Amino acid sequence: MANMHFIVSELLYTKNNVTHRDYITKYGKKGGLHMDVKVLLAPEYTKPIAEIKAQELTPRIEKVVAMLEQEQQKKIMILKGKEIALIEEQEILLIRTEVRKVCVYLTDGTWHETNMTLAQFEEILSEPFVRISKSAIVNLEAVQSVKAAFSGMLHVTLKNDLDESISRNYRKYFKEKLKEWYS
Repeated sequence: MANMHFIVSELLYTKNNVTHRDYITKYGKKGGLHMDVKVLLAPEYTKPIAEIKAQELTPRIEKVVAMLEQEQQKKIMILKGKEIALIEEQEILLIRTEVRKVCVYLTDGTWHETNMTLAQFEEILSEPFVRISKSAIVNLEAVQSVKAAFSGMLHVTLKNDLDESISRNYRKYFKEKLKEWYS
């Protein structure tokens, strides 16, 4: 990095009554800039999007894409007694408590019993995971249908025909997160 040359500039402007802050970073070896990195921060961006513009696909761009894809394929360590299982986050469909035990249901139809709590899962999981009751967390990408149930509750069906109830306390939050995720 000693040979690297960095130029960072900040641009602040207002567009449609929203203040935008752009950070433009140029970096490369001394004597020649190789890539511009532009980060746009604004309240309307609910999910990060990576966009690369270039004349051709280079090995350097392939490395950047691989790095971004690796970041999205986060592995979760699930404690199973004295054993640790490494599971990719996107493989998790549902996490729920069953008779004082927490079970993690996966896309391949298997499930793992763990001694971790739902609160611990909430801390380590990122979007698209949403708490839907005191006893369950679902992956929004696994939702296949949502139906009204009795007493103001909702009923969600996930991939692999997993079913779970959404309690009245979490109903509004779930609807907001589902709409946000798919908009």
